[in-house]
Amino acid sequence: MPNVSNRWLRAVILALGIFIFWECMKPVTELTILQSQTFLFLFLVILVLLFYFQLPLWLIGLSGVILTGYGIHFYFYRNEPYLSAQWILSAARAIGDNALLVWSGDLADLSDLFSAFLFFVLLWLVCFVVAHWLKTGRLYMFFFLAVTSLSMIDTFTYYKTQQSIVYVAAAGLLILGVQRYIVMRSRTSEARGRQSVGKWIIALAIAGLLLVFLGFAGPKPGPQWPSPILYLQNKGWLGVNTAGSFFSAGQRIGYDADDTHLGGSLGMDSTVLFTAHVSGGSNYWRVASKDVYTGKGWESSGGSYSPLMQPSGERAFSLYGSSTKVAKETATVSFSAASPPILPYIGQLAAINVPGKQLKMNPLAGQVLTRDESRAKSEQISYLEPIYQLQALRNTTPGTDPPLVREQDLQLPKELPNRVRTLASRITAGENNRYDKVMAVLRYLKSSRFTYSTTQVSRPARNQDYVDQFLFDTRVGYCDNFSTSMVVLLRSAGIPARWVKGFSGGTYSGEAMDTVGDKKVSRSVYEIRNADAHSWVEAYFPGSGWVSFEPTPTFADPGRFTNAAQGNGKTSSAGRTNTAERSTAATGQQTRPQRQQAQTKQTQNSAGMNRQQAKTKAAVTHSAGKQFTAKSSNNKWKTFGLIVVLVITGTAVLAFMTRKKWLSWIYVRKLSRVSVRDVHSFNSAYTDLNRLLGFMGIRRENTQTLREFSERVDRRLSGNNMTQLTGYYERLVYADQIRISNEEQVEIGMLFRKIAAQLTDKKKN
Repeated sequence: MPNVSNRWLRAVILALGIFIFWECMKPVTELTILQSQTFLFLFLVILVLLFYFQLPLWLIGLSGVILTGYGIHFYFYRNEPYLSAQWILSAARAIGDNALLVWSGDLADLSDLFSAFLFFVLLWLVCFVVAHWLKTGRLYMFFFLAVTSLSMIDTFTYYKTQQSIVYVAAAGLLILGVQRYIVMRSRTSEARGRQSVGKWIIALAIAGLLLVFLGFAGPKPGPQWPSPILYLQNKGWLGVNTAGSFFSAGQRIGYDADDTHLGGSLGMDSTVLFTAHVSGGSNYWRVASKDVYTGKGWESSGGSYSPLMQPSGERAFSLYGSSTKVAKETATVSFSAASPPILPYIGQLAAINVPGKQLKMNPLAGQVLTRDESRAKSEQISYLEPIYQLQALRNTTPGTDPPLVREQDLQLPKELPNRVRTLASRITAGENNRYDKVMAVLRYLKSSRFTYSTTQVSRPARNQDYVDQFLFDTRVGYCDNFSTSMVVLLRSAGIPARWVKGFSGGTYSGEAMDTVGDKKVSRSVYEIRNADAHSWVEAYFPGSGWVSFEPTPTFADPGRFTNAAQGNGKTSSAGRTNTAERSTAATGQQTRPQRQQAQTKQTQNSAGMNRQQAKTKAAVTHSAGKQFTAKSSNNKWKTFGLIVVLVITGTAVLAFMTRKKWLSWIYVRKLSRVSVRDVHSFNSAYTDLNRLLGFMGIRRENTQTLREFSERVDRRLSGNNMTQLTGYYERLVYADQIRISNEEQVEIGMLFRKIAAQLTDKKKN
């Protein structure tokens, strides 16, 4: 058959190979922040084609640099012009800084940008290997690794690859069938090949369709062994990039105004959003509350913004009733460039001042923003911290809630499954007052029935309720799952409640002497990061107002409670007032460190930790930091050695997989400069030529004589140089001729160079 037909068949193999490669890469757009299938597809297709057609290295390198740069701009600097030097310098600095982290062994602190950069570099290498396999016909290895990679993704992540595996298996079968057909046709006559091509294509199509049908319609047994993910997490082998969010299903922890669709795993992000100097203890930073649960997330029932005069000496929002005592505190907040345009506050806002900005407020949501909703540089606030009276909370009279509260904060969607309402009734059935009912729901959510995690968190299906899925199916989630579930359960039990979002207390970083009014006061300094983004619950108690509760495990309740029966005026956590409540971690002032939202690296001081305790903690942290620095220094050479070993291993693997290509280049270069002086040098050069022919796919069969093999080579190369060279070889080797004349030396050398040139031309074509 003509060579042009083979080219079309090889084009089919190339297309199917790219399809298989893409099926293996698609999970990247779900499991990482690189969530553009179009860009990733174009990236790998362009590079595979460049490598496959062996275009000049400078063109391949330039294309790779442009694609990588465009990818970094697309994902991290989209709002800046592509040709702007500002983002290029910023990206270069970030890559350099992260390279130093790699050198020091701090792999857990690598940024998302650097992780994406490494991914693109790795994708370069993978595209080269895939193109090499498709070009040289190493399709079994390609197919095996494709299926293996999809199986590993299915095992070690929540991404389901069953459909992709079926498609890859069918495409792999077609590739192997087409390759086999090319080999068979090269050994048959043209007429016979034309007669068999139709039958062969029909057979492959039927086999592929049958495989796809069986893959989707056949029975599929469930998992036979437990997931290895927990074992690897316990061993600490999944800790790379824990400070970033590259492997996070595209979601990173942080404040987001859109809460309409909750769920999914979260990636860590330790970016500092604001630094706060507070006169009180560490407490939750409130941004807004929402009151409409949709079954998928939260919306606000409305409420318009009105101008807020500053500094205001009156209460901007009323949260607490007459039965709740308050303590007035102050705070100064400095926002970083990474902060969203929010104005958070603690407790009940009493006064706020934002230099250079006009403000507006939404009393229904409890939210304050700048008039133009731009980011502020700083704010000074005074606020009221509540001290709730347990006796007043327990003595709430049923039916005394304000009509507006009952209208807005008992709302539930009509589609809410009945089993959620039934569960709420069962949990609160044994309690006779509102406070104890709230605590019963809180204890239920903080029990061992549920697991706190920011990974392996499912999203609800199209017709599935978010809370119902969490309470009855997955039982794994983070603050949004727990807080939303508590609000829905309380509303189902007839208790007005709402969902509040903001930030937990942050990380204590020392003390500062600030001027407040005309006085110098000592205030605690906290850093609040994206990783501190949090949500919690407020339940309404007539006479006491809105009371905060914390249903998420490992978090301390932000509220402070006092029991009038104690008679000494001291405040305590709700959990210390009776034995039943002591068992829950959802109580007021704690002195133990608390784990931050979506991470275990950071700790927070509870609301009751005094400054001396915070100073002690800072000293311990400073000491631990010294130990960590020393440990990092000691491990620097170990890390460097590990990197060197990985680089050498990767280079060796790459060299082995591409050995035919670079060895062919070496032999061609050697034969192009060969100098035959005697029988020994001739024999050595002839052996090198046979090796080169083998790398080019022209191997001598065991039944072939040298002359038959040389004639076969000449037919492939369209000449008679190999036959002439073999004639010299037989005469010198088999006739025991020792000397080679000068004329023969020149002629033999010329034949070697001609054959090398012919092989080079054939390889290019």
